[in-house]
Amino acid sequence: DGLLHLGRRAVSDLSQDEMRAVQGTTAENSKKLALTVFDIVDRDGSGTLSMVEVVRFVQKLVSFLLGMTKAGAHTCIECYIDEIVKTFIAHGWKQNTAQELDKEQVMFMFLMAPATLSMMCQRERTR
Repeated sequence: DGLLHLGRRAVSDLSQDEMRAVQGTTAENSKKLALTVFDIVDRDGSGTLSMVEVVRFVQKLVSFLLGMTKAGAHTCIECYIDEIVKTFIAHGWKQNTAQELDKEQVMFMFLMAPATLSMMCQRERTR
């Protein structure tokens, strides 16, 4: 969050025991933020980063990024795609006046899905 809003909002200095706003230019804030991250990665407080500390940090970073990717994919599949499919089926069902669908009609709906979805999206953009 601090990196995304650097220069726009106060950044807290976590290298001390207390929370306080970092004063100064964006370059100074960037340096303080980098030093804060260095202090977090330097687990033993020696002032140097060992290979073990770097590897552990990278492992945690990759684990975090994969978790965020998984959450994003889950949201996309469970929320967006699910709703798009429901909308597509409802739209196709409204176009069909029969109460039941036979195999040919279902196959036709699947073949027409990309074109129908494209038309539905274009209509939303023009509103």
